[in-house]
Amino acid sequence: MSTVASVATVLVTGFTAWFGIRIFKHQRTSSDIKLALEIFSTINNYWDRINDSNSQHYNYDMGQIFAQFETAARLFNDSILTDDALPILKDHIVEIYTAVESSDEGKNFIRDCVSSPTTFSELRKFLKKHFSTALLAQKHDIEKSRQK
Repeated sequence: MSTVASVATVLVTGFTAWFGIRIFKHQRTSSDIKLALEIFSTINNYWDRINDSNSQHYNYDMGQIFAQFETAARLFNDSILTDDALPILKDHIVEIYTAVESSDEGKNFIRDCVSSPTTFSELRKFLKKHFSTALLAQKHDIEKSRQK
């Protein structure tokens, strides 16, 4: 009888541990997705202000966007946020960064912000890892056309 009880205890303990881990993972994923959506929304708010023809706060708004980029990049680069949250922000960051980098005003902003080799270092790592092939090709074509 004691062997059966021991086996039952091990099975119940194993199931309880598995179930607890599963609930923890679900809660972590939910909170990571919530944070990713908050960052997405913040980026969008400032991006919308920049695209408003009446915006008089370009440098401030762009600074806030890049601060959000750097924060999100760090959270993903260091695996603080789960990969489940990555699809929410990855393309958004890459697309807005590409739009900024494609404009003269955006390039000037980025150039003026770089004060050391570590400025935007997390964003650079993130972009290097996640820049889609299509956007890399687009960037290459833009750079080639500027050289002509």
